Formats: sequence, structure tokens, C-alpha cells
Amino acid sequence: MLESRPNVVLIMPDQHRGSILGCAGEPVISTPNLDRIAAEGIRFSRTSSQSPLCQPARASFLTGRYPHQHGCIINERNFPSPEEPNFLHTLRAAGYHVAGVGKVHVGTVPRGEDRLSHLMQYGFNELDEATGKISFLKGNNRYTRVLAEAGVLDSYRKDMLERIAKMADDRPGAFLRTFEVDGVDRQEPWYAGPAPVPPELFIDNYVGRSAVEWIKGFDREQPFCLWVGFCGPHDPYDAPQEYANPYLARFASIPVGPFQPPEPTPSERYNRLLEYFGVYSGTGRIQPEHVRRLKAFYYANVSLIDDQIGAIQMALRERGFADNTWIVYTSDHGDMLGDHQMLSKVLMYKGALHVPLIIRPPGGIAGSVVDDPVELIDGPATILDGLGLLPVRDSHARSLLPYLGEGHHPAKRDAVFAEVNAFSAVVTEGFKYVIERDTGAPCLLFDLTTDPDENRNLAAESGWIAVRQELYRQFLAPFLAM
Repeated sequence: MLESRPNVVLIMPDQHRGSILGCAGEPVISTPNLDRIAAEGIRFSRTSSQSPLCQPARASFLTGRYPHQHGCIINERNFPSPEEPNFLHTLRAAGYHVAGVGKVHVGTVPRGEDRLSHLMQYGFNELDEATGKISFLKGNNRYTRVLAEAGVLDSYRKDMLERIAKMADDRPGAFLRTFEVDGVDRQEPWYAGPAPVPPELFIDNYVGRSAVEWIKGFDREQPFCLWVGFCGPHDPYDAPQEYANPYLARFASIPVGPFQPPEPTPSERYNRLLEYFGVYSGTGRIQPEHVRRLKAFYYANVSLIDDQIGAIQMALRERGFADNTWIVYTSDHGDMLGDHQMLSKVLMYKGALHVPLIIRPPGGIAGSVVDDPVELIDGPATILDGLGLLPVRDSHARSLLPYLGEGHHPAKRDAVFAEVNAFSAVVTEGFKYVIERDTGAPCLLFDLTTDPDENRNLAAESGWIAVRQELYRQFLAPFLAM
């Protein structure tokens, strides 16, 4: 007899912008399986990531702490150690079998240490890791071996190099400088097209199949937590052509967001960040038609992931787990998708910070939408609470479990916070304010009531000094003192 305590399936794609869901009202995207999960759970429509960058966001997700607290403010540096408290350790200590499939992107692996062994120390009993798309250029794992056996690994890596070569030339980032791109053809930053692999070997089809195989094979006398980490819809925008075709056919109906490029800010440090990602994005050269095409492939990747989620749901039903499993769907951060002529993430705009959060309790409930602001870190806290477990030590997350009770309206957050590199941000009902964390110098100020698309930066305007001061006094100063 298998354990009766509820299981947990955590589905976390990389870089899924919170608005790109059918159940979120996006008119072009098709996500029937995610819509079905939302119809049996709660969708939190205003979920903010704690960082518009992968590892700082994931460190916060694990620990319930903010980047300035855990110390990881950029990728591959100062990730919290495996010994520090996190929600996976809490689950494992409570008797859960913790497994991961796909991209989890946690940890900073010390030189000379085996990568998989290091990642397992974060609380996994087993882990079938697939790194990010670009990271497949270095090192090998089960997925690269599958590509090699199919005879397509070399062509896949050649295609990936061509996609990043121009950025490796122009972008002053240490990671991209590690790739040898001499003699490689160069694609523009906004290039979108299918990866040169059979559709069944596309990375997110592989991850979905691996998750299904894991569920079908699980036979332990204990509850499980399965983390399913899809590598998409993170750029490069390389979904299979068959998934992109329906969106390319509706090319003209795909919305392009605010297209006004960012203006210089009062902060030279933030201006350097804008310049850095302007090169990455082709700002000043990218056109609306480029944005529509890359969004078609981005939407295609989301739809492909949705199909795999349907297969995961079917496997849960076939094993009799569906009515005894918490399902959580979220992402580490969003994607600019051409807003303000910017691609990818890192910038403190809504597109990069807004993430989906859907929570379906065992057996499901009447679906509803919560429009109160919540944070990415609240997802794991809610699951622990739902399982009757204590919060992670030193966590600043809030359980959202009260929202799942009929007629309950808990006190909502007055503000949400995000951090990356040298910058900290607060978002309230009326404003977004971004500062240099160490100096307090203003970078961005948006009046969200009159400027929801974040086009007009008020940070340097004298008429808004009092607003800046009050936002700092009431929100940022106490936040940074945590």
C-alpha cells in the first residue's frame, strides 16, 4: 500500500512570462492543460519574481529569502550552500522522496567537484538533470547522449553557437566569452527558428517524457515531490516548426508590447546594464516583425510544454495519484519579449518580473483567480503549509493557503520586492521604484496608475522627489534592513 500523504508535482519552466497563458486572457496562446489546472485550483495573477535573473530567483524560491539576504545576486556566484535551510530539505526530512527531472539550475558547483553530486546535496534523492539550452554546448548528460545516439548532437551544437556568436562578439559577459566562435556564422539576437533535431528529441519533449517515465515507475512506500524543470521557453527561440506554424499563421495578431526603448536613467550603473542588454537584444535595430516572429516561437514552446503537462497529468491519473497530489506551476522569471526593444530578462520591467503561479490542491477545487500581489517565494511556503509542515527557517515567504479556503481573504501584501546585481526594487499598488542598493541612488520610478507599460521614467524629475523618499522610507529601508 503506497503512502497516503499527498504528493507534490512542481512544474517550473525557465523564463515563462506570467501573461502568456490562455487562462490569463492572452488571446493568441493555446494552453488547454494549464487552463484545466487553473480551473481546478487558484491562479495568482500578480505574482512577482524575487529577481529577473535565473539563479537569484531560484535561490529565493528554495530558501524563502531575498537576494540581498542569501547573497546570490547574479548567476553562478554565491548561491546558498546545500547546508542552508530550503524547502526540499524540509520535505525530505518529513519523509518525502524528492526527485528532479530537467533543469533545476541551483547551486554553484565548486571547482573539481562532481556537478550532479553537488546538486543532489540540495535535498534531492535522485536527479536527472538537463542544463539550459546554451549550457548543452559544454559538458554532457543523459540528454546530450540521446542526441549523440541519434546523430544530431554536433548539428545541435553548431546551431546553438551560431545563435550566440554575435552576442559573444559584442556582449561583455564572462559566460559568453568562454565559447570559441571564430569562423562561426552569426545570427541576429532576435533570430527564431527550429532547433535542428527531430521534434521528439526537442529538449522539452525529452523532459516531459522523462517526467512521465518517472511517475509511471515510482513504487516507493512514501510520498514524493517531483520537480519538473522545462528548459523552455527560455531563449534561443527554437521550438519545433510544427508548433510554431499555427502562430506564424496568425503572425499579425500576435501582440507587440510597448516598443519605446529605455531612456538613460539617473544611475550610471543601471545605464551600463541597459547598454549591456541593448547589445544582447539588438535595441535600435529590432523591428516589430522580428518581435512577432520570435514571440511565435516562444508561444510555440509554451504550447509544447503545455502538451507535456497534459501527459504528466495523464500519468498521474493512470497511477491513481491525481486526487492525492498538489500541482504547482510557476517560473523563475519572465521574458521581455521585445518590450522596450529588449529581449530576455535581468531588467526591472514587468515583463521580466511577472511570472505565473497556479496551485491545484489534491482533488481540485472550484477554480478562482486572486488579483492580490504575491511573490514567487510564496509558492513553496504554501505547499509546506498545506502538508502541515513548518516553514523554512528564516524564510520571509507567506503561505497562500488561506486563499484556498472558501470565503477567506487574508491580509494582502502592501508591496513586493525584487533584486538583481546592484539594484533593489519595490512595487506597490501605484508605483515601481528601483534604486542602487548600496547608495540608495534612484534608477527607475514609474507611476503605474497612469503608465502601466512603464514608458516614462520619473526618477530624475524634481516633482517626484517626495514620492521617492516616501517609497524608500516606508518600503525599501525596512526591506534592506531585513
